[in-house]
This record gives sequence, C-alpha cells and structure tokens, in this order.
Amino acid sequence: MLNVRLYRIAWLVAAAGILIMLLTLQGPSSVPPPTVPPAINGSAIATATATVQSLGPTRAPGSAGDDAVGTWVQGQFAAISGSHSSVIGRAAVGEQRFVARWRGRLIHGRNVFLSLPGSLTGASQLPAIVIAAPRDAPPGVTTDASTTGMLVALAQLSANTAHQRPLIFVSLDASTVGNAGMRWFLPKVTGVRIGAVINVASPAQSAGTGVWVWAGGRDNKQALGLDSIARTAVGRAGAAVISRPGIVTQLLRLAIPQTFGDQAPAISEDIPSVTVAGRPDTPVYGPVRADTAQLAIVGNGVLGLAGSLDAATQIPGPSGAVFVAGRQLGDPSVRVILLLLILPVLVVSADAGIRLRRARIRWRPGMTALWFRVIPWLLASAAGVVLARAGLLPGMSAGAVPLPGDAPILARSLVGLAAVLVIGLVISVWSASRIARLSLIPASDVAASLVGLGVMLALVWVFRPFMLVLVVIGAHAAVLALTAARRRQLIYVIVLAVVPLLVLVLSVGDQLQRAAPYAAWYLLVTTIQGGRGAVGPVLGLVLVVCAGSVVAAADRRLRSVPQIPTPPVWDVAIAWARNVWVHR
Repeated sequence: MLNVRLYRIAWLVAAAGILIMLLTLQGPSSVPPPTVPPAINGSAIATATATVQSLGPTRAPGSAGDDAVGTWVQGQFAAISGSHSSVIGRAAVGEQRFVARWRGRLIHGRNVFLSLPGSLTGASQLPAIVIAAPRDAPPGVTTDASTTGMLVALAQLSANTAHQRPLIFVSLDASTVGNAGMRWFLPKVTGVRIGAVINVASPAQSAGTGVWVWAGGRDNKQALGLDSIARTAVGRAGAAVISRPGIVTQLLRLAIPQTFGDQAPAISEDIPSVTVAGRPDTPVYGPVRADTAQLAIVGNGVLGLAGSLDAATQIPGPSGAVFVAGRQLGDPSVRVILLLLILPVLVVSADAGIRLRRARIRWRPGMTALWFRVIPWLLASAAGVVLARAGLLPGMSAGAVPLPGDAPILARSLVGLAAVLVIGLVISVWSASRIARLSLIPASDVAASLVGLGVMLALVWVFRPFMLVLVVIGAHAAVLALTAARRRQLIYVIVLAVVPLLVLVLSVGDQLQRAAPYAAWYLLVTTIQGGRGAVGPVLGLVLVVCAGSVVAAADRRLRSVPQIPTPPVWDVAIAWARNVWVHR
C-alpha cells in the first residue's frame, strides 16, 4: 500500500525546498538611539522600592497589601501629573477596576495608570508606548517590590523628558491570575492607539548585570522584531543581555505556548510587546537584593528601549518568525518549511487514496473504523473538561493557564485523570466491537488511516502550524512502520514518535523549575481544562489516533506473517569474527 519510491522522491523535493527557504535568513536591522540618553537614578528606584515593601510585603491579588500599594502608586502618579503639568501638558491619571475568577472565587483587581501626551498631537499623533509593571504576587510570597518602585521612578523621570509619542505607565493588578490586569487594560484603552508595550518584571532579581528579554506569546506568535530592538537598547545601557532561546526551544514555545509574562496578552492583540526582566521566563519567586547601580542599569535599559521606539518610524509587529544562528527566518519561510517537512506524508497518503479507488476497493469501511477509533478519546476529553469544571481537576486562572502553584497534584485530580482514562478505554471496547462487525479488509483500513493522517496534518498546518514540530516525526514514523519487517522495529517507531514530546516535557519542566513528571502533569491538566484552547488539542488528538491506526495496521500485518527468529547480537558478533578469521 505504501509507495516507497514516491515517498523518497517527495523527500528530495522537500529537502531542496528547505535549503532554498534557508537562503531567506535576514540579519538584524539597525536600532535608532534615543533622542535623550537615559539617566535614571538608582537611589530613587531603591527608595520607592523600600516604600512598596513596607506598604505591602505580601501582595496577593485583591488583598489589603495589594490595594495599599495601588493607592500609593495612584498618589505618586497624581503628584507627577500636578507637579509637571507645564512640561507634559494634559496628563491624566486614572484607574480600572475589574473582577477575575481565581481558585473558585472572584477577586477585585485595580489597574492604575498615568498618561503623558507626546509632542506630536492631532492627526499626526504617533501610537503610544505603554510601560507596565505587575503589582501583585502569589499568596504568601514576599516577592520583589522593585518592579513597582522602578515603574514610579520611570514615570517621574519621563515626565521631565521630551518625547514624540504618548507614554502610558500602568501598574497592573492580578498579573499572577492569568495576566488578568493586562488583558483587561488593553481593550479598555480609548482615544489613543498603542504602538508597543514594554513590561518590567523583577529587576532586582538580576544576577550581576544579567537581564532577560521575554518575547513569547500564546497564539503561535512572538515579538521577535521588538525583541531585537530591546536587546540592543538594554545592551547600550550596560546590561549583559542573556542570549535568546535556541531554535528548538523557540519552536516548542510556538507549538505549545508557555509564558508567564504580561507581554503575552498584548501579542495576542497583535501589539508588539516584550518584558525586560531580572529573571528568566519562570514563575514568580522571592526577592533578591540588587544594588542601586544594577537597578539603574535595568531602568536605563527600559528608558533606552522607550527612547528607541519613540525615534522609530515603524515598530515591527508580532509574527511566527524565529531566530536561527543569529539571523531571522521570516514567518512565511517557517510555514513553508513546516509544509515541506510533511510533504512526503501528504504525497503517500494521497497516493494511497488514489490507488484504493483504482482498485475499486470500498473506502467507507476503513473510514468508519477510523471514526470509531477517534470517538472514544474525543468523548474522554470532553469528560475531562466536565470534571475540570466540576473542580475534580485544577481549574484555570481567569480563563488562562494557571501558575504551577495553582495546579498541584492532588488525590482528587489523580482520580479525575483516572476517570478520563477509564472512560476512554470503556468506549474503546465498545468501538472495537462495532469495528469487528464491519466488512473491513486490510487495504481499506490502511488507506483510510493514511488518508486521515494526511488530512489531519494539512489541517494542523492551516490552523496550528507550529504543532507540526511535535507530530511531524511521529507522522513519518507511522508511515515507515508500514515498511517494517519485524515487530521489534515497530517499537523503535513508537519510541521515535514520542521523542519530541519528551523534549517538550523537559523544556517546560525547566521553565517551571519543576521535575519532568510534574511538567507532564501540568501540560496534561492545563490542556484538558481548556487552557490551551480547543482547536489545537482536538486536531492533535485525532492526528495521534490516525498515526496509531497506521502503526496498528502494520502490527496486524506482521502478526499474520511468520517471523524468522533473530539470533542474539552476541552470536552474530562471534560468527562475524570467525568469518573474518577464516578468510584473513
């Protein structure tokens, strides 16, 4: 059923196309320097930080400490607006109150903002630059207060500095609840367009002069263009910018987006956004004291980035581009390469369907059998969503993926997960009985599975192209399973197929700062609860079933063929050595 020659030819075409696409790699573009060199006072940041720490050493979302710090920030913004009105013109101070669901209850959040108009007004007004900082922290965590302290110091200095674009400083609430503050702020901004968002996170947690730039989103996009500008601007301030993730990590985070930064909601709104942080893109953890010089370096990096964006005529938007060896591979090229990687499977699946039709073999029994194999796991997944809504599995934070602390491994969660598995197995037994009643011949079964695999790969490429990073090896392994001469080779195929998933688990575990078993749990429950969306998981689940159906068909073929026992490796080695000795 498998046309091996056609499969090899398709691979040659794909390899040639991939090489051509790699020729489109682009070097970094120039970054304009800020009109006014940044010169923030590290002592001012430290003083504001100490005040925040005294007002709210712990600042759980909606708590008294969180509210007290919010009130203080609002007072500082009002003082800036009143004291510097002759310089900044019509400044505005305001707040946004919202409600978010967290841990089964509603919390009341409050964003506080200060708007400083730019020198260009009227029809020529440029889109605004938002500088935001989270104010809250997970419950019981005495986290870094320098984020809010730096925001206030940046606003005070910017009020006395000329800038073309409007500047909006935002103290965000409920950032630890699915970035609820930023998600609420962006759609509610009226009267001004937003050109870019710069987020500040934990500047006092920088090790030495190291600074991280987060540019990941949650919808198959990252702000790679703004990331390059940010790294240049922060580097000019004297900071050692930590190198961006490698190509494998970038692709994995585009396939299964995972970030804790407030830049993600902005990227989802197609607004370029990055986070300048003193720690990697990990969950919030406790404070680390940084000296005033280090705080000044991070602060000047943020101001330098804002100044470079103020001088830029155009700010690059989010896209699916990736960096390869220090050069940018554009979104269209990445998508074409992903298509070329699945081209051989698409070709052989189409060929299988055509050959089945030419042989006048009924295809409906094979497609019906494939559908019966898919149904159990779709229903089991739906049951998992119901159990998550009922509280048996960890829920979402304000409709988004929760922090690891909000998704613990509990006994009731394990029971819920076992229930999902049992539901899938029970319905699978029923489906198997229905399949047994079909007039199913092997050719129809294999062809239907191959066609289903090809169709699902095409749908994944259209709707969630970066998910192919996780399934492309498994898809090719399933096709190669049809050429297996021994059942042991099928085991190698299965192991090969799960390698990308293992790499994903290890990558997420490193980001969560947790062991691999918890990372696997976290990915599973956040997918079942709906935090990863519905389209991607459903497509991935059906695709896995199609690939498994191909492997199962190959296994049934090998079971029907007598297997020649393979001699042990040691005996083969001895025989080879004896043969060499005799003919020496």
